[in-house]
Amino acid sequence: MTKEGTATQTDDGGYLLRFERVLAHPIEKVWKAISDPSELTKWIAGDEAIVEPRVGGRVFMSGHGGIEATLLAYEPPRVIEYEWKTSEWDGGPIRWELSEEASGTKLMFTHRFPKPDMAEQEEMMKKMGFGPDMYDPIPRTLAGWHSLIDDLGHALDGAPATNDGRPTPAWKELHKRYIERFSTV
Repeated sequence: MTKEGTATQTDDGGYLLRFERVLAHPIEKVWKAISDPSELTKWIAGDEAIVEPRVGGRVFMSGHGGIEATLLAYEPPRVIEYEWKTSEWDGGPIRWELSEEASGTKLMFTHRFPKPDMAEQEEMMKKMGFGPDMYDPIPRTLAGWHSLIDDLGHALDGAPATNDGRPTPAWKELHKRYIERFSTV
Protein backbone atom coordinates (compact mmCIF):
# COMPACT_ATOMS: atom_id res chain seq x y z
CA MET A 1 0.00 0.00 0.00
CA THR A 2 1.46 3.34 -1.01
CA LYS A 3 1.71 6.22 1.41
CA GLU A 4 0.92 8.68 -1.39
CA GLY A 5 -2.43 10.42 -1.45
CA THR A 6 -4.73 10.73 -4.43
CA ALA A 7 -6.98 13.51 -5.70
CA THR A 8 -10.03 12.94 -7.85
CA GLN A 9 -12.10 15.80 -9.20
CA THR A 10 -15.77 15.59 -8.25
CA ASP A 11 -18.81 16.55 -10.34
CA ASP A 12 -19.18 19.85 -8.47
CA GLY A 13 -15.61 20.97 -9.28
CA GLY A 14 -14.23 20.01 -5.90
CA TYR A 15 -11.81 17.20 -5.11
CA LEU A 16 -11.83 14.01 -3.10
CA LEU A 17 -8.44 13.62 -1.44
CA ARG A 18 -7.70 10.14 -0.13
CA PHE A 19 -5.02 8.35 1.86
CA GLU A 20 -4.84 4.72 3.00
CA ARG A 21 -2.36 3.47 5.56
CA VAL A 22 -1.93 0.37 7.68
CA LEU A 23 -0.81 1.33 11.15
CA ALA A 24 0.87 -1.34 13.29
CA HIS A 25 -1.32 -0.57 16.31
CA PRO A 26 -4.64 -1.89 17.62
CA ILE A 27 -7.79 -0.08 16.49
CA GLU A 28 -8.52 1.22 20.01
CA LYS A 29 -5.15 2.98 20.16
CA VAL A 30 -5.58 4.52 16.70
CA TRP A 31 -9.15 5.57 17.55
CA LYS A 32 -7.93 7.33 20.68
CA ALA A 33 -5.23 9.14 18.65
CA ILE A 34 -7.77 10.51 16.15
CA SER A 35 -10.61 11.32 18.56
CA ASP A 36 -9.26 12.11 22.05
CA PRO A 37 -8.36 15.81 22.56
CA SER A 38 -5.29 15.03 24.68
CA GLU A 39 -3.96 12.75 21.92
CA LEU A 40 -4.84 15.16 19.10
CA THR A 41 -2.57 17.81 20.65
CA LYS A 42 0.39 15.47 20.12
CA TRP A 43 0.17 15.50 16.33
CA ILE A 44 -2.52 17.66 14.71
CA ALA A 45 -4.43 20.03 16.96
CA GLY A 46 -1.89 22.52 18.22
CA ASP A 47 -1.90 23.33 21.94
CA GLU A 48 -5.61 22.87 22.55
CA ALA A 49 -8.33 20.54 21.28
CA ILE A 50 -11.99 19.95 22.06
CA VAL A 51 -14.07 17.10 20.66
CA GLU A 52 -17.64 16.75 21.92
CA PRO A 53 -18.20 13.02 21.19
CA ARG A 54 -21.59 13.12 19.48
CA VAL A 55 -22.93 14.01 16.05
CA GLY A 56 -23.44 17.77 16.10
CA GLY A 57 -20.77 18.18 18.79
CA ARG A 58 -18.12 20.87 18.67
CA VAL A 59 -14.63 20.25 17.30
CA PHE A 60 -11.97 22.83 18.07
CA MET A 61 -8.23 22.74 17.39
CA SER A 62 -6.02 25.73 18.11
CA GLY A 63 -3.64 24.86 15.27
CA HIS A 64 -4.18 25.26 11.50
CA GLY A 65 -5.65 28.72 11.93
CA GLY A 66 -8.11 27.66 14.63
CA ILE A 67 -10.32 24.81 13.43
CA GLU A 68 -13.87 25.50 14.64
CA ALA A 69 -16.20 22.84 13.35
CA THR A 70 -19.05 20.41 13.89
CA LEU A 71 -18.81 16.64 14.28
CA LEU A 72 -20.67 15.10 11.32
CA ALA A 73 -20.22 11.38 12.06
CA TYR A 74 -19.14 9.59 15.22
CA GLU A 75 -19.10 5.79 15.36
CA PRO A 76 -16.45 4.63 17.88
CA PRO A 77 -14.01 3.04 17.18
CA ARG A 78 -14.51 3.14 13.42
CA VAL A 79 -15.54 6.55 12.02
CA ILE A 80 -15.10 10.19 12.92
CA GLU A 81 -15.91 12.96 10.45
CA TYR A 82 -15.92 16.71 10.95
CA GLU A 83 -15.62 19.94 9.07
CA TRP A 84 -12.15 21.29 8.37
CA LYS A 85 -12.76 25.01 8.62
CA THR A 86 -11.85 28.21 10.43
CA SER A 87 -13.50 31.61 10.63
CA GLU A 88 -11.57 32.54 7.44
CA TRP A 89 -11.92 29.44 5.23
CA ASP A 90 -13.97 26.29 4.76
CA GLY A 91 -11.90 23.33 3.61
CA GLY A 92 -14.79 20.86 3.51
CA PRO A 93 -15.30 17.74 5.64
CA ILE A 94 -12.62 15.24 6.58
CA ARG A 95 -13.32 11.61 7.50
CA TRP A 96 -11.21 9.06 9.34
CA GLU A 97 -12.32 5.43 8.92
CA LEU A 98 -10.67 2.55 10.75
CA SER A 99 -10.87 -1.20 10.26
CA GLU A 100 -8.98 -4.03 11.91
CA GLU A 101 -6.30 -5.89 9.98
CA ALA A 102 -4.05 -8.76 11.01
CA SER A 103 -1.08 -6.38 11.10
CA GLY A 104 -2.88 -3.60 12.97
CA THR A 105 -5.39 -1.00 11.80
CA LYS A 106 -6.24 0.14 8.30
CA LEU A 107 -6.81 3.89 8.13
CA MET A 108 -8.82 5.36 5.28
CA PHE A 109 -8.71 9.16 5.32
CA THR A 110 -10.78 11.28 2.96
CA HIS A 111 -11.10 15.04 2.58
CA ARG A 112 -13.93 16.39 0.43
CA PHE A 113 -12.26 19.60 -0.69
CA PRO A 114 -14.74 22.12 -2.15
CA LYS A 115 -14.24 23.70 -5.57
CA PRO A 116 -11.26 25.99 -5.10
CA ASP A 117 -11.53 29.70 -5.72
CA MET A 118 -8.04 30.32 -7.10
CA ALA A 119 -8.11 34.09 -6.47
CA GLU A 120 -9.05 33.39 -2.84
CA GLN A 121 -6.28 30.80 -2.56
CA GLU A 122 -3.72 33.27 -3.94
CA GLU A 123 -4.88 35.99 -1.55
CA MET A 124 -4.75 33.63 1.45
CA MET A 125 -1.24 32.42 0.60
CA LYS A 126 0.03 35.98 0.07
CA LYS A 127 -1.47 36.94 3.45
CA MET A 128 0.47 34.04 5.00
CA GLY A 129 3.69 35.13 3.27
CA PHE A 130 3.88 32.32 0.70
CA GLY A 131 4.72 32.63 -3.00
CA PRO A 132 3.08 31.33 -6.18
CA ASP A 133 4.25 27.74 -5.67
CA MET A 134 1.76 27.55 -2.78
CA TYR A 135 -1.30 28.98 -4.55
CA ASP A 136 -2.60 25.66 -5.89
CA PRO A 137 -4.54 24.19 -2.94
CA ILE A 138 -4.69 20.55 -4.03
CA PRO A 139 -0.95 19.72 -4.01
CA ARG A 140 -0.53 21.91 -0.91
CA THR A 141 -3.33 20.12 0.92
CA LEU A 142 -2.18 16.66 -0.15
CA ALA A 143 1.34 17.41 1.13
CA GLY A 144 -0.15 18.72 4.37
CA TRP A 145 -2.31 15.64 5.00
CA HIS A 146 0.54 13.33 4.01
CA SER A 147 2.74 14.99 6.65
CA LEU A 148 0.01 14.99 9.29
CA ILE A 149 -0.82 11.32 8.74
CA ASP A 150 2.91 10.58 9.03
CA ASP A 151 2.81 12.49 12.33
CA LEU A 152 -0.13 10.35 13.45
CA GLY A 153 2.11 7.33 12.91
CA HIS A 154 4.91 8.98 14.90
CA ALA A 155 2.52 9.79 17.75
CA LEU A 156 1.26 6.19 17.81
CA ASP A 157 4.89 5.04 18.03
CA GLY A 158 5.53 7.44 20.94
CA ALA A 159 7.70 9.80 18.90
CA PRO A 160 7.18 13.56 18.57
CA ALA A 161 5.52 15.11 15.55
CA THR A 162 7.88 16.26 12.83
CA ASN A 163 5.69 19.00 11.36
CA ASP A 164 4.79 22.13 13.31
CA GLY A 165 2.62 23.58 10.55
CA ARG A 166 5.43 25.29 8.65
CA PRO A 167 6.89 23.92 5.42
CA THR A 168 9.77 21.61 6.36
CA PRO A 169 12.26 20.25 3.81
CA ALA A 170 10.37 16.92 3.82
CA TRP A 171 7.06 18.74 3.30
CA LYS A 172 8.55 20.77 0.44
CA GLU A 173 9.66 17.56 -1.29
CA LEU A 174 6.17 16.07 -0.87
CA HIS A 175 4.63 19.30 -2.17
CA LYS A 176 6.87 19.18 -5.25
CA ARG A 177 5.83 15.57 -5.96
CA TYR A 178 2.14 16.39 -5.53
CA ILE A 179 2.46 19.43 -7.85
CA GLU A 180 3.85 17.10 -10.52
CA ARG A 181 0.94 14.69 -10.10
CA PHE A 182 -2.06 16.90 -9.25
CA SER A 183 -1.53 20.51 -10.30
CA THR A 184 -4.88 22.18 -10.95
CA VAL A 185 -3.50 25.45 -12.36
